[in-house]
Amino acid sequence: MLKRDLVANGLTKSDDNPVDFRTWKTTFKTVPTDLCLSELEEVDHLVKWLGSNSSKAMMRLRAVYSHDHKAGLKALWERLDKEYGAPELIENILLNKLENFT
Repeated sequence: MLKRDLVANGLTKSDDNPVDFRTWKTTFKTVPTDLCLSELEEVDHLVKWLGSNSSKAMMRLRAVYSHDHKAGLKALWERLDKEYGAPELIENILLNKLENFT
């Protein structure tokens, strides 16, 4: 329990910003390994630390996979990677920032 609290205190909630997603994901992915969480516990932990928009979407996806937690966890990460971690999305955001820089 103490280790779980110490690890959780090192996490930050996702800000649903694609530019920050990969850094957040890398930090988050070390926690389940350190805590030896089951797939269901990891899904719950993931949803808890997501931002408000992504959390709502993942709760719906979590419900779809309530019978198969391993497949659900895989689907959650795939959806997050597609919506927040796609290189094209990040590139577009950064290019827009450069274009709007004055």
